[in-house]
Amino acid sequence: MLLSALFWTALAGSNPALPFALRTISFWVLFSTLYLHQLGATLVRTSAAEQGGAGVRRNALSIAVFAAAAVALLYSVSLIVPAHRGAPWLETAGAVLRHPAAAAVIFPFRIMLEPGRAPDVAAWARALLPAFGLLLAHYVWVLRTDTAFEEAAVEASARRAKVIAAVRERRPMTSGRPRTRIPRAWLPLPAAGRPEVAVVWKNLVAITRTFRLATAIRLLVGAGIGFVFASFNVEGSITEFLGVFVGGWAGLMAIAGPLWVRNDLRQDLPKLELLRTYPLSGATMVGAQVASAAFTLTVVQLLFLTLAYFLLLGNADAVEALSRRTAYLAGAGIVLPALNALSLCIQNAIALLFPDWGKRGTGGPGGIEVIGQSMFAMLGSLLVLAILLIPPAALAFVTSVFARRTLGGLSVAVGAIVALLAIAGETYLCIRWLGRVFDRTEPGR
Repeated sequence: MLLSALFWTALAGSNPALPFALRTISFWVLFSTLYLHQLGATLVRTSAAEQGGAGVRRNALSIAVFAAAAVALLYSVSLIVPAHRGAPWLETAGAVLRHPAAAAVIFPFRIMLEPGRAPDVAAWARALLPAFGLLLAHYVWVLRTDTAFEEAAVEASARRAKVIAAVRERRPMTSGRPRTRIPRAWLPLPAAGRPEVAVVWKNLVAITRTFRLATAIRLLVGAGIGFVFASFNVEGSITEFLGVFVGGWAGLMAIAGPLWVRNDLRQDLPKLELLRTYPLSGATMVGAQVASAAFTLTVVQLLFLTLAYFLLLGNADAVEALSRRTAYLAGAGIVLPALNALSLCIQNAIALLFPDWGKRGTGGPGGIEVIGQSMFAMLGSLLVLAILLIPPAALAFVTSVFARRTLGGLSVAVGAIVALLAIAGETYLCIRWLGRVFDRTEPGR
């Protein structure tokens, strides 16, 4: 986190009111507090989910504080939003946050940010004291929550020991907890077939393991119907803002999505010994891993774009006409898989060539404590991707220029097809190369 603080201090630029070291300390306190808050919230959430009523009782105070904060925010929204109907959304949001109930909820965040906004050294010292006190409070909270989590784990171990003893003595098993029905996998896998399909299936199941298909479908259908209704009936700029926001997230997923979606070699490299037992060549294994991650990322991006399309469906003031927006959505379904596959080839190449650079396994790239490293990795990946996209773009331009005389407006479509074929060729060559690297990689590296 100290390295991340140094990175963000340099990125934020100079501030003549505060020295570089003091601004770095401000970022470090902010990042440390956020990290401890995330850690404590994860412990509380996991304890409540895995230990049932015992976990809820042990973390009753934390859950009550969070519930009170949620109620306070909802209370502020219910009072302010109806009174500002028709006003710009930024003005409405500011009025909500200035309400006393919402202001009390965001007050800890203001404490964390105050040192970095101090106009001079004296004000920085005064602001640092409560910010550091909030950091210590989170530290104590995490330690107490971890202790309660360990105690509950000991109790769970004792219950399991009783169940095992009952099985050995052939007595009725009374674990004290209802049996949990293991949900079926969303995607059925045939008993026989190509082994690379099984690899793709395994990685997709790893993503869907924490979700229920019926719940996800109901949520998406309900959200789509609600967005269409809102786009035609809600006055003001809320639906337009939401549409642009969701579309912006889709664009962000095109840039940062390959870092976030990790159901590929970055997840499986710690199990390299097991991967070597599969009846697959290195290139086939890498291709299956890239395909599973590219499919997952493309689905997420298209969901965001579809929701944005529904939100702007009834907006007559949108810059692009509805027919053109529809064409863009259809084109995204063709372009995104190829672009994502190439981007994920770069991420898997980093995992194979520099295995100690990033965090491997199912945990992802880490939290705020490695944000600086993640930024460097993302910028480097984007630079490599930009270089790889230069030849397809050049081929598309040359093809469209020469085809314009005979095909007219269709020359752009022909150039796009050539670009997609070039990207597919680069992806194929990258997978073949990474397959040879995979075959030479030693387990335990």
